[in-house]
Amino acid sequence: MDVHQQLAVELLNSAGEVRSVARGASMFPSIRPGDTLEIRRVAFGAVSAGDVVLALNGARLCTHRVEREEFRSGRRVLITSGDALPFEDAEPVGEDEFLGRVDYIVREGKRFPPKSARVSWLSSIVQLLRQSQDSAAASWGRLSLRMLGRRATGLTLERKYPSGEILG
Repeated sequence: MDVHQQLAVELLNSAGEVRSVARGASMFPSIRPGDTLEIRRVAFGAVSAGDVVLALNGARLCTHRVEREEFRSGRRVLITSGDALPFEDAEPVGEDEFLGRVDYIVREGKRFPPKSARVSWLSSIVQLLRQSQDSAAASWGRLSLRMLGRRATGLTLERKYPSGEILG
């Protein structure tokens, strides 16, 4: 754990809440890199499937969604995974690894609770490709029009000649 993560854990344990900036993309599109997460210390028993939790995963912090709970060796554990990942986390989250629950996400000045249902990794990829494709198509369209010296007017394209004359 780096110094910032250690400080976040200490603050969460002492004050009961902390704000942290998301770094990875494993929770895309629910949580995006750069989103601010408002994390609150809650009782381990208060967490259920669909909640997004902060937990220790080895030597790092991990923010993933609870898929389900299980009982192993007589103790309750949470099975977690990232929304953008097609597999569950290798290690379950026990009470000792559990740090808190993400209660709110802040993105572009808007504050909202995380969705309670997992967005499938396939739909995440489709959404990302669709956004990329729309952006690429718009950029290509603008570039094509500039390169051809054309401008769009309504539904028709016109070519402007050096004389200033416009022919349709």
